[in-house]
Amino acid sequence: MAGPPLLGPEAIVEPDDPVSSNGSSTRFGHSVALDGNVLAVGSMDDVSAIGHERGAVYVFERIGGLWIQQQKLLAPDGADGDEFGFALDLALDPDGMMDWLIVGAPKAGRISAGPDGRVYLFRRANGGAWTFDSQLFPDPLTEEHSSEFGHGVGIDISEPVNSQTGDLVVTAVVGSPRYEHPSAGGSNHGAIHIYQRVGSPQSFQLSHELYGRNPNPGHTFDHSMQLGWSVAIDRGLIIAGAPIYYASQHQSGAGVLYGRQNQLPGGAFHWAEASFLEAGSAFQQDHLGRSTALSFDSMVGLVGTELYDGQGFASSSGAVYAFDLSTFGLVRTEVQQLLPSDDAAGNQFGASVDVDGRFAVIGAPGARVGSGRGAVYLFEQTSGQPDSWVEIGKISPTGLDTGWSDVGGSVAISKFTTAYGVTQRPGIAPGNEGAAYLNEVAGIFGDGFE
Repeated sequence: MAGPPLLGPEAIVEPDDPVSSNGSSTRFGHSVALDGNVLAVGSMDDVSAIGHERGAVYVFERIGGLWIQQQKLLAPDGADGDEFGFALDLALDPDGMMDWLIVGAPKAGRISAGPDGRVYLFRRANGGAWTFDSQLFPDPLTEEHSSEFGHGVGIDISEPVNSQTGDLVVTAVVGSPRYEHPSAGGSNHGAIHIYQRVGSPQSFQLSHELYGRNPNPGHTFDHSMQLGWSVAIDRGLIIAGAPIYYASQHQSGAGVLYGRQNQLPGGAFHWAEASFLEAGSAFQQDHLGRSTALSFDSMVGLVGTELYDGQGFASSSGAVYAFDLSTFGLVRTEVQQLLPSDDAAGNQFGASVDVDGRFAVIGAPGARVGSGRGAVYLFEQTSGQPDSWVEIGKISPTGLDTGWSDVGGSVAISKFTTAYGVTQRPGIAPGNEGAAYLNEVAGIFGDGFE
């Protein structure tokens, strides 16, 4: 392990909302998304003035070096128990014209006769206020009631431009890990749904519905795969987690890579499955794919699981696997297994993961730190090669103590800034409310603080 990185002052963001301080956990910090100077934090059990545990998303912006809450976003049709904010992702327009936020609510719609799960899209024009744009629904003709549409979500703004409008392509991806294909037996096949912003006027339209399948000859569907448990998108690539896929071992899990191909009439692009990402060292019920991240710049995919038991049968020590996305092959195995230097049973390393270029951040909510649990590990791809990841640091929140919950259960990294969530801090905040912690990191990047 390299020497420790130089960390800037720890920043803590908390909900500036007295309604959420009602004496019970709101699970603020269950999800985080970070892009540049904008941070979104999910609070999936947030209490509003009109209902309980409907969920909310808080948006913060770094202004003059301080993280300041800008807005609290709610689902326009929220109901109790929706878990709005369970999953989220951010994409800022490089030209500053139109930014996007996608929010999953996998339990929404449970009281209806149709399938559950909703996804909400918010937009921000020219750096102004975030406003609700549209809502995505599971297909009632193909989705089962408990598909959990929105369990994983991702959004991306990138080149090439839409040939019909001249705008950058905006793509949203949604996972339904409990989707059951009507033409296949069994359950929990899973699916991902790809939406692209096309048409006139532009709107998000479903372009692809891709199902869990087995790449082995003679198999069309994998009866237990849970494709879409987690998703990650960056420009022309998508990785979807399939944590109960039967790879080398029963429910060892995998990631599935998809690539963007030719542009179709109307401006949308064709997407197709490229390969399965499998771990050569996986064991039974490791459930690889519970977390996913990718970087198009470095052509690396990271697929994690906090349930990996290790060669020494260390229960739930966790692991993350790095894959070289520049190569070809129906099935790929990892080029490197990432483990923490203080690997131990119960660490849950890999519960969350994010990557930006050559740098990755990995959450380990079970790692022991003093009298508390939870840490975030920093890794660097030192030589630019896909198998050159080295641990360079470990972060835990100031004041970490017994009873703190889900420290590092969500993580994000954007350039010089890392963010991670803590859902409960007994003795610190009223109602055991959570927080998001941010650190600016210098030294490891060969640069100073922002």
